[in-house]
Amino acid sequence: MSSNGGLHVEKSAALILHTRPANSCVKISDRAGESYHEDLVDDVADRFGETTRVGAVEANAEFTQAMLPGLQEAVEHPDMTEELADILSTRAVDIVYEVSISVNVRE
Repeated sequence: MSSNGGLHVEKSAALILHTRPANSCVKISDRAGESYHEDLVDDVADRFGETTRVGAVEANAEFTQAMLPGLQEAVEHPDMTEELADILSTRAVDIVYEVSISVNVRE
């Protein structure tokens, strides 16, 4: 928050995590119709250099565990912008950035 005479500027950002309902699960199998989940996990395996789907899931969990605190720190950084918030947002994590400006002409 900064103030310059009658100009008041407030910036804020929030990290919003999307979670699955407690009774839902992701099934990975060789049956037709579930290839999306297979492709997703296989892509993660390739990106992490893992040779198994279990390795991919574990690598992804470790990455997420390490990355979320970094995202929270980025959200709170004074150089955060709307563009960076959009870049860092994913299907599972939204970063919302807002700038509020008010002018008080009585000061």
